[in-house]
Amino acid sequence: MINRLYYSFYIEPENLEEKERINENIKELKMNFSKYQKKLLLNIIDDEGLVCDKVSFHSFAQGFILGCKLTTEIYTTDANSYIQNYD
Repeated sequence: MINRLYYSFYIEPENLEEKERINENIKELKMNFSKYQKKLLLNIIDDEGLVCDKVSFHSFAQGFILGCKLTTEIYTTDANSYIQNYD
């Protein structure tokens, strides 16, 4: 469920300068690499992307959990305050 929620809120940033620089650097590296080195480079890039995705999802999940806890605390505190003031 949290996975669907994450992807319903996630919007990939457009035109990142860093992404363009990375792609240019990869092209330059590939020109001088052997077939094995190219494969190794692509594996590193893929794994780095997976790590970034996992960190992003984990951060979202933790933030969502924190938001739920804060909401619960606010409503619980308000309800208790209301009951105490009513008596």
